[in-house]
Amino acid sequence: MKLLHTKADTCGTSLQGYQTIDYDELVKIFGRPEFLQAVDFEADKGENFRWDLLFKDSDGKQIKATIYDWFTYPHFSTAPGYRWHIGGFNYEAVAAVSEYINNWRAKNV
Repeated sequence: MKLLHTKADTCGTSLQGYQTIDYDELVKIFGRPEFLQAVDFEADKGENFRWDLLFKDSDGKQIKATIYDWFTYPHFSTAPGYRWHIGGFNYEAVAAVSEYINNWRAKNV
């Protein structure tokens, strides 16, 4: 799995699954999140942190994925062991994120 872009256009993606990983490790792997805002429960804005990713698999297929927190306070999502939401157009997004993280860990831990 190859990471092509960390600021991809992921408009239209939706929740496909989850990945439990620490915020600090996500920053090491993907860099600082592109999207930062405070959760606003009244305005229905629920993300503090988001990564918009574009992967390419071994067959050359491109896979869009997002990693984000949802309606939580930043101190919860930056705590160890947070369960991040994975968005995409299908379950391939979850598989791409998981595979990329596992490969990064194998090379860097």
